[in-house]
Amino acid sequence: MEIIKDKSAAIIPEGEYDVAASAVLRRGQVVVLTNGKAAAAGASQSGAILGVCLENHTGEASLLDPRADGTRVRVADGPATIYACPAPVVTATGGSTTTVVDTALAAFADDAFNTGKLKLVSHAASSTNGGAPGTVYGISDYAGSSKTFTLDQTLSGAVTAGDRYEVYPPIGASLGALDVDGEKLTLNTAASDFVLKVVGHDVARGRIYLMAKLHVYAGSAE
Repeated sequence: MEIIKDKSAAIIPEGEYDVAASAVLRRGQVVVLTNGKAAAAGASQSGAILGVCLENHTGEASLLDPRADGTRVRVADGPATIYACPAPVVTATGGSTTTVVDTALAAFADDAFNTGKLKLVSHAASSTNGGAPGTVYGISDYAGSSKTFTLDQTLSGAVTAGDRYEVYPPIGASLGALDVDGEKLTLNTAASDFVLKVVGHDVARGRIYLMAKLHVYAGSAE
């Protein structure tokens, strides 16, 4: 995660926290408090987060970085801090002139992505897709059972397996989970009550903005 700004302060709040000397944390990784110490968030994190790590902590001694296996680590810990990460990408397994299907998606409810956006990234080698890469489409409907996005435009040629789209979930949505590195959003798995929520889109740069929905210093931010 890239730290963007804090909605409630001119300076992004940060603090130093106890950490196990052997813990492995990366700059940009979402962290939690476990037994009073900073630790990596789980992929399907649903409990409150502490923030995003501000330095690498390898858990191994380093002459160049004495903090690499230290007992303190810096964290951007503001409840109102906004983070950015790359928009998750889906690869179509099929579709039509008005739909995109990706059967690899996690299970999401009907209408979960309504009012969100899809941006065409690339065509498969044999694609008949009538859209141009970079084109942004509104999502007018989402069918959970078939994992089908309905576009707000009709293409001149059908979406083809292998076409790739960035997904911009609706503002306010808490969909998906953290990737295995704890640094960005993935839609291939889903947390039952994901702790981050979407607060903005940067379609031109391929990013989404996120905030904590539940934070150790603020409780629910919904």
